[in-house]
Amino acid sequence: MRRTLFVPSRFLAGKLGEIGCPSEKLHVVPCGVDVSRFQPTVREVGRTVAVGRLVEKKAPQLTIEAFALIAHRFPEARLDMIGDGPLRQRCAALIDRLKLGNRVTLHGAQTSERVAALMQKASLFVQHSVTAATGDVESFGVSLVEAMAAAVPVVATRHNGFVDTVAHGVTGLLVAEHDVDGMADAMAQVLADPIRAATMGAAGRRRVLDHFTQDQSHDRLRVIMGLPVGSSVRRARA
Repeated sequence: MRRTLFVPSRFLAGKLGEIGCPSEKLHVVPCGVDVSRFQPTVREVGRTVAVGRLVEKKAPQLTIEAFALIAHRFPEARLDMIGDGPLRQRCAALIDRLKLGNRVTLHGAQTSERVAALMQKASLFVQHSVTAATGDVESFGVSLVEAMAAAVPVVATRHNGFVDTVAHGVTGLLVAEHDVDGMADAMAQVLADPIRAATMGAAGRRRVLDHFTQDQSHDRLRVIMGLPVGSSVRRARA
């Protein structure tokens, strides 16, 4: 019996190949997003958004540290962190120690509607994901694609499938894992240049429309499984 494995990124496909999975059984199918939920709107100057569970591989404390390094340069900037998890108290203590209580907000877990609403006001999206001590990594990074769909420039790490989604220098900037200074510098570059930020945001949305929509992912799956694709199928599903 022929078995097929679907993975969301080339990185994960490579890892499975390293442990012996035959390449002909592996198919990369990105996690597509519903772009209609992330329409570009008016940006709030300096509004920076991070979305993700407060866990080791998301490294929320490093995002806070990077923001702290540039906060004095951008007095209008605010960091909204959406998500909850075991590192919440550590993050809260760090915010207090760095005297950022009026600049950084831990929103906790939020609905997808609330995430979309905040994303559409953002001037910058940040995510400093790292490889956890256990080896745990991100599988794809859906929030990055959602930010790009909302035409928000992205600053993230070169982590797993992030290099598949974020085009460095075009739709955002990528830095090395654990490079807090590098992330701070990348954030400052975007916040200091609204024209470049808008250009990156527009390029990000085009990239999502070209490669990462739900319909494209559905069609890719159907092709692999030998099923019909196209608008007639989508109309039937709707």
